[in-house]
Amino acid sequence: MRFGFSFGFQLNEWEVEIEIPREYRFRSEREARTACREMNVEAIVFPNQIAVLFERDYMMLEDRELYHFRKLKDEVYEKCGALLTPGEVSELIEKGTLEEVLFSDKYTPDGTEYMELDVSAEEAYKMLKEKYAPHYQLPFGFCCPALKGVKGFHFESLYYQVKKI
Repeated sequence: MRFGFSFGFQLNEWEVEIEIPREYRFRSEREARTACREMNVEAIVFPNQIAVLFERDYMMLEDRELYHFRKLKDEVYEKCGALLTPGEVSELIEKGTLEEVLFSDKYTPDGTEYMELDVSAEEAYKMLKEKYAPHYQLPFGFCCPALKGVKGFHFESLYYQVKKI
C-alpha cells in the first residue's frame, strides 16, 4: 500500500487543488502526513502551466488531470471577503478570537460556496487577469528559462490531503 497527497492553494477567491505525482509516494500514511506538514510549498499559475515550488524541488504542470480549479461564488466572496491568511489566523489565535470568528454565521460553510471550474491553466490565467494583475516572477527563470520575465499569479498553500493509492 502506498500513500500520496494533494495540496490546495488559494489566491483571494480562487483555489487550485494539485495532485502531487508519483515521485512523492510514501509507504505509510504517517510518513506522508509528516512530509506534508513539513513542506513549504506554493504554486504559481502562468499563461500555459503551473509551477509548484517546494523548498528544494519544483514541478512544472501542464497535465490537466493533476490540477483542478474552483472559485468562491461572487456573493460568498462579497459577504465573507478574502480568505484568512496564515498570518491572520495566527493573530486571531493570539487574541483568543479564532473560534469566535470561524464559527460565526458569516463563515459557517454549507457546502455550496464554491463553483467548480473545468479550466486549463491557460484559461484560469486569462480569467484571473480580468480581475487581477499578475505580479509574481520566478527568479532568473528558475526551473523554466522560457518563463524568465513572465509574470504569474501566486497561490499560497491552504491545505493538504493524504490519499491511499
